[in-house]
This record gives sequence, structure tokens and C-alpha cells, in this order.
Amino acid sequence: MGISTVLTALILIFGRYLMGIFTTTEALITLSNNMMRILALGYIAMEVTQCLSGIMRGAGDTVTPMWISIVVSVLLRVPLAYLMVNLTKTPDLPQGNCYMMQLSMLVTWVTGAFITFLMYRVGRWKGKSVI
Repeated sequence: MGISTVLTALILIFGRYLMGIFTTTEALITLSNNMMRILALGYIAMEVTQCLSGIMRGAGDTVTPMWISIVVSVLLRVPLAYLMVNLTKTPDLPQGNCYMMQLSMLVTWVTGAFITFLMYRVGRWKGKSVI
């Protein structure tokens, strides 16, 4: 978790300068920096998910992480993103708030980490064996 925490901190602190490497357009730098800041918060949750899923898969339980991934990525993220974007439509933002897509990813990454942690703690993966 240390590496993702450090990378998250670096993105939060230096993200604006990092985007400045790719463009000089101030509006684009601001937009992309805000998006990176939202997503950077989810990197720690992603690391938890990847580590615990890897432990379960390595022990022979490949089905549980697969179902968690399907549920979180398809059944939760897509409808949540659609809902959040549509709820933010206004006359000024007829397409909705562009940050809602990233926020839906952050919410589902944290949700996925929580579900993966719960399934890890339940421990059914301990009963599996690799031949």
C-alpha cells in the first residue's frame, strides 16, 4: 500500500505540473488535474482490491474475484455513472457534470475494495487448493 499512497500523494501535490508537460491550455490543465485528483483517491482502494484478489486467486479461488469484478464494473459502475451524469444535467450543463464519470469510478473502486475485503475475511478461499 505504500507505493500507491506515495503515488496518490504525488498526483495530488504535483498533478497540475504533470499535466503542464502535455499541454499549455489552462482550461485543459485544470480539467485534467481535477479528474486526476478524483481518480487518485481510488488508487489505494484499487491496490487493496488487487492484492486481496491476487491472494484469493493464488489460493485457487478464482471465481470470487471474478464475480466481484463483474458486479462492481458492469452491474454497479455503468448504471451509477449513467445516473450520476443524468442527475447533474442543468441548462448550463446539458450533458451533465463531466466529473461524475470519475466520481462513479471512485465510488465503485472503493465499493469493490470493501466487498473484496469482506470476502477475504470470510475466508472461503482458504478451503481451496491448487493442484
